Amino acid sequence: AVVSTQSTGEFRGLNVHKASFEEIQLELSSIDWDELLNICEEIGDPEGELFKELIVQTVLQIAVKYCPKKKQATKRSHLEPLRRRRRKLRSRIHAVKTNHPCSIQAEKIEKEIFSLDEKIKN
Repeated sequence: AVVSTQSTGEFRGLNVHKASFEEIQLELSSIDWDELLNICEEIGDPEGELFKELIVQTVLQIAVKYCPKKKQATKRSHLEPLRRRRRKLRSRIHAVKTNHPCSIQAEKIEKEIFSLDEKIKN
């Protein structure tokens, strides 16, 4: 079954660990799934694609109703790739200075490290 990317993105934004599962179960059990399947078959859905999407959208609506949204990532999370890059450059500059102490490449790497330091501070 192909689930639309919009649906999967919306599911990802929900914190299902703190969901009210009793209420979700109660609401899901109150739906007449056979009736929905019959309606889909009547309007011409022999493959069941429309019914699959209907199930996904129904579960999504209920999940949105009873699951809190995930908290937004903190400001620090966007800094991790910069820190990782800085660590790699520091090891690289050490190797360059060890093998070629007068290299111009070492200066370029130092400038890039300085630039990353500024981005991380701000």
